[in-house]
Amino acid sequence: MYQVIRWSSETIIKSVLCVILCLVLHGVSETAWCANGNAAKSPSTAPERLVATDLSYISQQDYKRALAYFEAVVKQNKSDDTAWFYVGVCLGRLGRHQEAIEAYLKALMINPRHAEACSNLGWLYGKLERWREAVEAYQHAIQIKPDLAEAYNNLGWTYHQLGLYPEAVEAYLQALKLRPRFAVLHNNLAMTYRVLGRDAEAILSYQQAILINPKYAEAYNNLGVCYAKSNHWHEAVECYVQAIQIRTDYAEAHNNLGVAYHMLGLEKEAIEAFKEALSINPSLAEAHNSLGLAYGGLSRWQDAVEAYSQASHLKPDFVEALYNLAGAYGKLGRYEDEVRTWKRAIHIAPDSAQAHNNLGVAYGKLGKHREEAKSCRQAVKIRPDLAVAHYNLVLCYQRLGERQLEREEENTLDWLDPSLAKQLRELTTSQFTVSVDECRRVAR
Repeated sequence: MYQVIRWSSETIIKSVLCVILCLVLHGVSETAWCANGNAAKSPSTAPERLVATDLSYISQQDYKRALAYFEAVVKQNKSDDTAWFYVGVCLGRLGRHQEAIEAYLKALMINPRHAEACSNLGWLYGKLERWREAVEAYQHAIQIKPDLAEAYNNLGWTYHQLGLYPEAVEAYLQALKLRPRFAVLHNNLAMTYRVLGRDAEAILSYQQAILINPKYAEAYNNLGVCYAKSNHWHEAVECYVQAIQIRTDYAEAHNNLGVAYHMLGLEKEAIEAFKEALSINPSLAEAHNSLGLAYGGLSRWQDAVEAYSQASHLKPDFVEALYNLAGAYGKLGRYEDEVRTWKRAIHIAPDSAQAHNNLGVAYGKLGKHREEAKSCRQAVKIRPDLAVAHYNLVLCYQRLGERQLEREEENTLDWLDPSLAKQLRELTTSQFTVSVDECRRVAR
């Protein structure tokens, strides 16, 4: 049996952080405006009185009663575009999205210049991830009513979903010309700036959103994410604490606070934050995974196994949780379980060279050197420049007596990473292999 050199676990921690820093995308707003402002103000007929009554139900968010009234209106007068519009609003709020789309389309058949119906239609297409149709609907709304800031905001959000980030920025900036004190807009613009790597502008936009709305918990959380991505963990902590003071039940902010504490080495504080997140939302897989990382920081590997297992149970394709679970099994000497978990991870991410390499290391711990060689060969097939896999193949071929293959791998390693090749030569042969998460130089 041979050891595994323990240098660093940075690779797994970093890959997990990309997942668990939850960015709240508080972006798409559904307008609920009447195209004819007088329709709800001067009820002189029975249908108009019905509309006025239902607007009060909408303001009270009693959408079922409002829907019943507006359906009665359109039954009496099928050409009432305003009533069809509010039928769409109510159905959309009740989650009956396809029926809401049909109602908005009827409103537009009656009144093709109903800008708010177009905008809300775009919102529904977005809910159904029909992004191209959403773009067309928002563009039509803007063409009809160029000062409809919400449509520009929602168009920006849709462009963001399509990966059209410069177009998203342009739409948000146009919306801000119309409504400069629209806090949600500043938040969304910041989010897109961050994706574009324009971090300084993102921070300024989040700060502007908070200046406009000091109770904007999501903006504080997102600003914390921005600081965290730049490794400014103390500033991130301050932002998450502010978000939690505004919304004590904000599970994602508690989780992110735990991540920040973990990165600062404050594992006990991190565990408390993760447990608080899970008391609010027990199904938050990212928080279970994060809790496992904190337990690992305290060498509480059995607790870490339980946390990672729960994360992967809640989110079966959460490959980072499986990576971490496999590592924890290795720490406990449960090598069969480690092999099984790496296989599960590879089933989800078959092109992960690191996972194939680490599966090979786990096989090696069990003395299964042919399986080890096969896994490490697959790793270098996927990523020929993965020096640590070549390192492991040298040692594996030594054990198998494959001298020609051993020399070939030594030459490749010497070319890829001379310092790692030198360390190999300095070690007693047949003693060491290296898993990817433990080799700082290959954690790129």
